Amino acid sequence: MLYFDWKVDAEQFDSATVFFSDIADFHDISVNSFPIDIIHFLNELYNFMDKEIVKYDVYKVVSNHVKST
Repeated sequence: MLYFDWKVDAEQFDSATVFFSDIADFHDISVNSFPIDIIHFLNELYNFMDKEIVKYDVYKVVSNHVKST
C-alpha cells in the first residue's frame, strides 16, 4: 500500500517463514491449454491453498499491485 501513499503500521514477529511457489511445467501446460482452462486451473489451485492455510496460524500476503507502463 506504500505505492498508493497509504499508511502501513509496522509489525514485528519473533520468526517468519516465507513460502514461494512455482508450478512445474507451467509453460508446457499453458501452451497446450485454452486460456479459460488456465484461469480455472489457477482458481482451483489458489482456492485450495486458501482453504488449507486457514488450518494454520499463518498470514497470507496478498499483492494486487499491477504496475502500468
